[in-house]
Amino acid sequence: MKTIKTEVIRIDNEKIEAEIIAHTAKVLKSGGIVVIPTDTVYGLACDAYNQKTIKRIFKIKKRAPQKSLILFCKREEISSLTSEIPLSAQKLMERFFPGPLTIILKASPVLPRWLVSKNGTVGIRLPQQSFVLTLLEKFHSPLATTSANLSGRGEPKSIEEVITNFWGKVELILDAGSSQKTSPSTVIDLTREPAVILRKGEISKNLLEETIGEKIKLERITVLFICTGNTCRSPLAQGYFQKIIPLKMKNRLIVISAGTAAVDGLPAAEYTQQVGLEQGFDLSRHRTRLLTDSLIKETDLIFAMESKHIEEILSIVPEASEKTFLLKQGGEISDPIGQPLEVYRQVFEEIKENIPLALERINQLLY
Repeated sequence: MKTIKTEVIRIDNEKIEAEIIAHTAKVLKSGGIVVIPTDTVYGLACDAYNQKTIKRIFKIKKRAPQKSLILFCKREEISSLTSEIPLSAQKLMERFFPGPLTIILKASPVLPRWLVSKNGTVGIRLPQQSFVLTLLEKFHSPLATTSANLSGRGEPKSIEEVITNFWGKVELILDAGSSQKTSPSTVIDLTREPAVILRKGEISKNLLEETIGEKIKLERITVLFICTGNTCRSPLAQGYFQKIIPLKMKNRLIVISAGTAAVDGLPAAEYTQQVGLEQGFDLSRHRTRLLTDSLIKETDLIFAMESKHIEEILSIVPEASEKTFLLKQGGEISDPIGQPLEVYRQVFEEIKENIPLALERINQLLY
């Protein structure tokens, strides 16, 4: 790919300079790609009606062509980009626009085909970022955007990382400093019934449900099994669960485990590994992980072995109560640590008997 002269301009969100806004608009109008700050992570942006430049974004990000870009637009432009704005969308826009939320709606029939997904939808977002809001007012056109990372990699953690990744590939990088946030916007699809969260982000499922007054499903789910040391019960649950996940769920579930008093990096107990092999799954690569607040917050469903584990989870993140359950309905699964192999086998059988209930709870959340 041809190397492009990249310009970096430092901007101040507290003092929006008209000259920089005008210069950015000029770069966009001439077919350039601009790295812009948002209220979440940095993004790549271009004129939404310039198909040639949009193709460049896909190329430099190595992004799959079927993944449409998100449109940043003024509030008054939304009705011209969509064919329908349901009541649920109106409620979400009233509360979260501008803000870290992307809403998927049915696309207007007059939108260029390169802005419309194969399902006939379009993603709309109005970020809470002073520079971008001012730019949208002056540019008189929606911006086609995507996060400023290479596809398959995590969200950028600093402006330095963004510059390294896109130097010589974009015309302009607007440096607003490194954001404290590394989560992207939450993406909700309102064209499905019920609504579905396609990507978790800054705005939680509970808050979205509270706003629209309806239950929302998830496109993908992270399941966390918890015990004390993460050497016996939770690895057995994780290993068995991964083995029996229905094929239709394989790419839509992430299954992990942790311990409330775990020491990071230890292997599973010897008898744990032996029982796993007897049951057809290999735990030799398992390494223990300590339960953290971030792990709790990022997880959609948590299954604990004992009531004391739930108490510890809620002492860290009280709002996790709605997604945290005992794996064994109406009882606890005792710790086999230090016991004979036969006790480990009995513990596994208890876990196995209660996995169907975990699957039921997953089905309630999964679209």
